[in-house]
Amino acid sequence: MARSLALLPLITVPALFTASALVTPTTAAAPRVSSAVQDPAREFRDQFDQALKLNSKSRMDELMRTKEDLAINLILATAEGVSANPNEVLLTRFEGLRESWKRVYDTKFPDKLERMFARMNAGTKRQRLELKSKYEELTREVYEFQQQKNKTAIKTAAQQLLEMADGFKRMGDQWHEAQCLAWAAPSLDETYQGKDADLDACADAYARAVEVRKAIGVKDATYKGFSTRAKNLAGLGYGKAGAVKNGAAGGAATKGPQPAGDEVVAVLEFEELKPLKDLGRPNYYLDEHRQIWPAVVLKAPGSRAEIPRVKDAPAVIREGAAQIVLDADGDGKGDIDWPTKGKFENLVLELGSGDTKRKWAVLTEVGRQEDFYQGQPMNLLATDGQYLVYYIPGGCMKGSVSGETIRLYDDNLDGVYGSSASAWQHFGLVTGDAQLEFDSIRVGKEKKARPFSEYMDLGGAGWHQIKAQKKGTSVSVQPVTLSTGSVQVKGKGVKPEYYVLRGVDGAFKNTFIDVSGGKKVDVPAGRWELAFGLVRKGKKMQQMKAVILPTEGMERILVKPGETTVIGYGSPYKFDFKFETDGRNVTVDGKSVRILGSGGEAYDRFYNCVPYVDVGVRRKGGKRANASMRMKPVVDNLGLEKHGWPGMWKPITDTVPLKEAEVEVQLVEKKNKLFGKVESDWK
Repeated sequence: MARSLALLPLITVPALFTASALVTPTTAAAPRVSSAVQDPAREFRDQFDQALKLNSKSRMDELMRTKEDLAINLILATAEGVSANPNEVLLTRFEGLRESWKRVYDTKFPDKLERMFARMNAGTKRQRLELKSKYEELTREVYEFQQQKNKTAIKTAAQQLLEMADGFKRMGDQWHEAQCLAWAAPSLDETYQGKDADLDACADAYARAVEVRKAIGVKDATYKGFSTRAKNLAGLGYGKAGAVKNGAAGGAATKGPQPAGDEVVAVLEFEELKPLKDLGRPNYYLDEHRQIWPAVVLKAPGSRAEIPRVKDAPAVIREGAAQIVLDADGDGKGDIDWPTKGKFENLVLELGSGDTKRKWAVLTEVGRQEDFYQGQPMNLLATDGQYLVYYIPGGCMKGSVSGETIRLYDDNLDGVYGSSASAWQHFGLVTGDAQLEFDSIRVGKEKKARPFSEYMDLGGAGWHQIKAQKKGTSVSVQPVTLSTGSVQVKGKGVKPEYYVLRGVDGAFKNTFIDVSGGKKVDVPAGRWELAFGLVRKGKKMQQMKAVILPTEGMERILVKPGETTVIGYGSPYKFDFKFETDGRNVTVDGKSVRILGSGGEAYDRFYNCVPYVDVGVRRKGGKRANASMRMKPVVDNLGLEKHGWPGMWKPITDTVPLKEAEVEVQLVEKKNKLFGKVESDWK
């Protein structure tokens, strides 16, 4: 006998698309604030002086090689000391530093510093010390701004640092010119500016930072990381170097696709879909789990509701206990019956007016007395106070584009075919994360539809720019030429049904390309990021599924013309989670639990495969757990009343008594139904 449970509405909350990481692919961090290295600097100086006294070249060179940043600071301080007040100790130390640097790095950095100070007159030295004091204060402020993620303040400070770099350059202080640039360049980049970053200005700052560091003879970690970033940006056409590389002398580089023919408009016609026959689309809901489909939520008979997201849809009315109708003419009365027979049926409507008038359909179902939710039997039949009518897309627009038949689907269910992608915070996602939903398009006889995208490869017809017009009743199409590389997804574990990339730069920000399948897929040259993915396994009501989302730890994917970029995914899988201690207990936040793959991707919104996790707690640095518990999702009436429907999507938050003051926590599931073994690191 199925359990009878009070129904609560399955509500989705719209959110901005913020799930993607803002990660800069530089490997070097900004230079340290000088006050943070005073004690290590003194220790390094004493160790070097001791090695110098013993004439141990191997020890001096080891210190120089393993603590390069401290060696640079000591060379700078010693050169400045020799210039201001030369004595035997400073002169001996500087000679030892010069010889060791030459042996290890084979550049003339110490010599250049020595000449730099020798050329400065007393007035210039005073001006330099004043500017140096301002530089140190500003870098402390920038560090604070970066911790606060204050984009505007970071950008303003970066501009001031660029001006300071010019000031140090006029004084002949190349080292502090280089340091100003080393703070300014990443501050202008996407790490701190996100999608508002001016990548032309950023590319020029990186290029100049590399040039000055090379000129002074310092090729440290900052130099190497900045060199990589500068080359990548130039390769994408950003900055002066990018303009020259792309043949756009005197101006910005030509980026992105170029027209290769006339734009034409293709008129599309409505086509009704057969229930659950036209699958293979990047849509989380396209299966028989109607219990989690989007729903119109009605209350007692006589109540009215709107179809979520669809602005020009007729109102929905519950006229009787099991009678749902639509008010097509707006007179407050029902004109069209909404099927409620307890089986999959299509409902075809007309939306809009004038040149945007179009047919739109949904495949619809209602709950049953003997039903299931997250694999648990329950009664989902309507009650006197609430009626949920579930639906998914039931139609598409069909036409011909450059000799290829296309079908355009309103898979994000906003009533528009070919609308912009949007993201939604759903049950089952870690708080703050959002799942991207987009319309899809099927080209020719492809078994798998694609995400609808501004730029797409139409096979033999080549690359085209495609834009939906008049709510999707027509599309404009124009052939384009562009540079492409390829992307190949490789991994172990559950194979993604979809692994969708989104363009980061310029023209491709509204371009989505599915690269799942394991084969090489042509992708326009540039930078890309994971936008959405989907894994499924099983059939009908036993099917398990989860979404794939980006994480903050994922780097952007650089696709170079004519080259193949390989993306990793899948096992070994690890749990990601949060926990707190209050001195007496360890509390693991069940809502924070998700699974991470080897490529940095996150798996979440588990259906029919919610993790049952074993929690281990041990003394920090210990070898084995001395406390444990099992966390599982809601599986009964009592749990549902306490935690609600979201409690069926995640393990329920729980606590373990503390046995140690400082502890580490680990989550393990020996055999998840979809992912197999999942084990977190101790943290």
